[in-house]
Amino acid sequence: MPGTLFITGATGFLGRELLKRFLQRDPELKVAALVRGTDRDNADRRLRDLLGGVFGEGAGAFAGRTRAVLGDNSLDRLGIHDDEYATLAREVTHVVHGAASVRFDLPLDEARAQNVKGSQGVLDLADAARAATGRAPRIDYIGTCYVAGDRTDLALESELERGQGFRNSYEQTKLESERHVRDRQGDLPIAIHRPSIIVGDSRTGQTSSFNVVYWPIRVYALGWWDLLIGNVEAPIDVVPVDWVADAIHYLSGREDSLGGCFHLAAGPEKCVTVGTMAELASRFFKKPPPRVITPDRFWSEIQPEMARRMKGAMKQLVETGAQYMPYFAQNPLFDVTEQRRALADAGLEVPDVHRYFAQLFDYCVKTDWGRRPLPPA
Repeated sequence: MPGTLFITGATGFLGRELLKRFLQRDPELKVAALVRGTDRDNADRRLRDLLGGVFGEGAGAFAGRTRAVLGDNSLDRLGIHDDEYATLAREVTHVVHGAASVRFDLPLDEARAQNVKGSQGVLDLADAARAATGRAPRIDYIGTCYVAGDRTDLALESELERGQGFRNSYEQTKLESERHVRDRQGDLPIAIHRPSIIVGDSRTGQTSSFNVVYWPIRVYALGWWDLLIGNVEAPIDVVPVDWVADAIHYLSGREDSLGGCFHLAAGPEKCVTVGTMAELASRFFKKPPPRVITPDRFWSEIQPEMARRMKGAMKQLVETGAQYMPYFAQNPLFDVTEQRRALADAGLEVPDVHRYFAQLFDYCVKTDWGRRPLPPA
């Protein structure tokens, strides 16, 4: 697909995989990547390092088709210098917007600056491109299934606001961000992609993010913590990063996906429970299953005593894990009707977690949970 792709979030976990696919599979495409940096040289160096991390010794083959755009997702006009902004508006034909803060503990104003303002900046760039060329670029916006917040029913791809509450600032600001994007689907060519919990590559296990489901399994595997704080019947929807990236890349090339919203999730049929994840972890690490207690019991009976006794690293460990606890207590289910319809011709069926769980945690063991990263495949 000839043209220029402007991608935000390319340095992130999913963004790296998307960058790889667009460069490898679209040989005529040029890519401009939004990169934070202290100056232009620093941004250029960060992009070179990113390409080296993605492609290894083959990175040089893609250097001539990529350029760094110095900017910041949280600033007006994405923090891009006026001259660069005007050039980008004239050249861009496609935008993939994946930049966001995935921290759960940010104050609401800070999360909005990253997640809401960044999306508004992308929409403004599309308007500037249309004013400059007479044609708006396509936008593939990457949201999250967890705009569903604290719902416990079946969330449809067509739904956004259903009176739900939010478990953290990430969920709330991603909903606010998607609201802005949906409001423009009538006059801009936009497709919305909502991944669920993204884990490592289904073939290699490779990941650069050890959060959410990784956190409790890590502390259990290392013998730091033998409790599972949650509900064994709670659904937990995980999808591997390679499948998500393949799906977004495929959908981004289809005009019939414009105006749509797609849950990139396992869905009710392939979603597992917290109890199943615990069983898989017990089997893989050859350890007795963790003891299960409800969050209410933890906070009322155990946490107060822990707060008195724990200090330093162990106290920080529990505080870090607390932000993930709600996802092991209750969750919505995510309808995947539109996803399956749109991906059917490509044969992109979401893999069952039972098939790749061992690869995920074999990678964790081999890399000491990311402390010894392996070279790119």
